Amino acid sequence: MVARLVKRIEAILAGMHSPDFYVDAIALNLHDFYTAIERIFQQIARHLDQSEPKGTNWHRDLLRAYLDN
Repeated sequence: MVARLVKRIEAILAGMHSPDFYVDAIALNLHDFYTAIERIFQQIARHLDQSEPKGTNWHRDLLRAYLDN
């Protein structure tokens, strides 16, 4: 797995944009988008509810608190 990542990084640095490069770029952007939304919900929880979900399922609980209503 690490060797595969190293090869992908080397290909990117060499300017060889394989289909994997584009998949990685899309995945990274989706992850960043999700993380931004999650941070917004954390701020809402802190300011409106004066608390945040805790524990191992805090990500799920945070989203459900605002998306299920």
